[in-house]
Amino acid sequence: MSESFVLDNEKLQELLKTTTHIKGADLSAVEMDQLQLEAVEFEDCTFAPAQQLSAVQLLDCQFENCVFPAVVFASCDLTGTQFNNCRFYDPQSKQGSKFRFCDLKETSFKNCDLQIGTMHGCTLCAAHFEESKMQGITWKDCQFSRVFAGKASLNELTVTNCDMRFSNLANHNLNSCEFRNCDMKEADLSGSSFHEACFTACVLDFADIQNADFTLADLTKSSLAGFNLNASKAYRNMRISQKAQSDILNAMGLKLVR
Repeated sequence: MSESFVLDNEKLQELLKTTTHIKGADLSAVEMDQLQLEAVEFEDCTFAPAQQLSAVQLLDCQFENCVFPAVVFASCDLTGTQFNNCRFYDPQSKQGSKFRFCDLKETSFKNCDLQIGTMHGCTLCAAHFEESKMQGITWKDCQFSRVFAGKASLNELTVTNCDMRFSNLANHNLNSCEFRNCDMKEADLSGSSFHEACFTACVLDFADIQNADFTLADLTKSSLAGFNLNASKAYRNMRISQKAQSDILNAMGLKLVR
């Protein structure tokens, strides 16, 4: 990361008159509340630990190698914004960033450290997470579907090559969402609906699936040790690999005899 220089609101606005690419800035002195920016690129920029960003509108912006140490995003609109190689976890406080009632439609996080964070009341339809640390994230009252004419369309959340161990995804509608090559060991999936969701080459060992609905879900090629379907709500036409059958039967107290 390049040597940083400090910006305040006045200096930021002056800089934006001549460029949409801000590199190496210390943004801890910027009052971000209600700031509105579109298509601005931030590179190697830093925010203050636990800095509050309220009602900020950052549309189609890009953050590259930026640091948001346990920053709190409250009622922010981050539609279409890309976060690449960014860190949201604060190793000093051992806390992650909090996203509260934010619009994250079509927002992407690639190779980011989001561990021990919170997603509360956020809209995440068409959001994408890739190659990111997401272990221990708590998701609460989030929306993953688009609504047109009063009807929810297919969810488009995709999560690829992410570490989601011990994450709390309980009591959500994750129908038709897609998880690819994710480690979801011991994740809390209880009470959630995964109708027609796809888990490709994921690790779901010992996940909590109490009252979860896996109707028509595709779990082929996924590891399912300790995956006790007796605790789930439904699993009609759920697809699993032949290799996973014995793990599921063992978790249900049954043995496969050949």
